[in-house]
Amino acid sequence: MKPQSNKLAFTICSANYLAQAIALGDSLLQHNPTYTFIIGLVDELDDKILPVQITYPLIPIKDINIPDFNGFCAQYNITELNTAVKPFYFSYLFEKNEAVQSIVYLDPDIFVYHSFELLENHLASNQIVLTPHITKPINDDKYPTETDFLNAGIYNLGFIALKRGTESFGLINWWKNRLYRLCKIDFENGLFVDQLWLNFATLFYKEVFVLANPGYNMAYWNLQERSLSKNEAGAYMVNGKHPLVFYHFSGYDLHKQYAVSKYQNRFSFSDRKDITPLFDKYHQDVIARGFDAFAAIPCKYITNNGKKKTSAIKKLVHQIKNWKHSLLQSNK
Repeated sequence: MKPQSNKLAFTICSANYLAQAIALGDSLLQHNPTYTFIIGLVDELDDKILPVQITYPLIPIKDINIPDFNGFCAQYNITELNTAVKPFYFSYLFEKNEAVQSIVYLDPDIFVYHSFELLENHLASNQIVLTPHITKPINDDKYPTETDFLNAGIYNLGFIALKRGTESFGLINWWKNRLYRLCKIDFENGLFVDQLWLNFATLFYKEVFVLANPGYNMAYWNLQERSLSKNEAGAYMVNGKHPLVFYHFSGYDLHKQYAVSKYQNRFSFSDRKDITPLFDKYHQDVIARGFDAFAAIPCKYITNNGKKKTSAIKKLVHQIKNWKHSLLQSNK
């Protein structure tokens, strides 16, 4: 794989998310044509069953040299596995592409609407760029709450950008070491996949920039502080003055389409008509890229134990939400 430029962006997914990954790549290159886009595939694929042609390079997880690969995969469910490999992909991509100076990671359920010019300006003087979940206090009784971010992390790791250097490589190696066995959804023991670890980033490493611009990583968790509109040229703007660079469609169910995100109860499409066209267009774009067929492909690396574990986690999250709701009602 020879990148076409010294700027690289990648995502990570199993086969069931490939439609979203393709849509992400297409949107990224539309607004950032000097980038090379790559898909890290946490799966194995038979080219004969692909519903659409994938034009982006695929790098299978088995090719990035994770020690004790089978044991590494066996300990995790599909969410944990897809997040545990993130620093390993960063390490592999920097090592294999010496001319690449910066690498941007984006979750597959992100869609890009603008150039990364501001991000690139910050990477010129920093080696690590993160985006926070929220930038203002939350004062209602809806979820997610501030305490949810204490459990899940200050920063959302659906995005991270790294520039080649001593500090970024130090973070990558430390992160790899922690995620090798500790990329768990285990709130009781202070763990939440790859994300919670990065709370330490600004303490352990220099040249870290927290990009709080509202146009970056707009999502369900910060809708209470961000509104969407269009300027005279038809481009999306956040809070009237910041270009929407990318929206993170986390928790949006493309099958059911009725909720902004299954992970929140603060907003519905009926009271957030500003974002409805965004979701409608995203739905069309992902469906057109073979969503139904890709979504039906099971991940080759997830065992029955992993499926049972995922189911148990969903049940636990549901119980926590019910408990919070009951507590709030009893305190009224």
